[in-house]
Amino acid sequence: MSMVASIHGRIGRNPETRQTKNGNEMCSTSIAVDLTPGNAETPETLWVKVLAFGHLAAELGRCSKGEMVSAFGRVTQERWTAKDGAERTSWTLIADGLVTTRSARPAGGKAKADGKAQKPRDLEPLPFDDEIPF
Repeated sequence: MSMVASIHGRIGRNPETRQTKNGNEMCSTSIAVDLTPGNAETPETLWVKVLAFGHLAAELGRCSKGEMVSAFGRVTQERWTAKDGAERTSWTLIADGLVTTRSARPAGGKAKADGKAQKPRDLEPLPFDDEIPF
């Protein structure tokens, strides 16, 4: 089964970067997605393996365990029976897009060479008329 989805959660293990047989960069990690409704007492977490290729692999490879990330892409599900007889399911997302704490900058600031975000310039007030025409 395959579908398109977006997920948001924390990286569960440091990403591993490798080269494919064709020489392309590939990065894999797992992301913990919180499925707990706001009023539930028992937390529920879905673990999703994430695979990224090319420039997305480089971006994911710069992340570390515990960082918040958002990813979207094609999700596949695999089901199997474990040695103990229990039915198991795993989910894998092949990333088409990725937003990390490094790629998203607060308040629209631009990154400086030292990696710190610049403060956005103050915006002029828009010339709106105070009277509402309706």
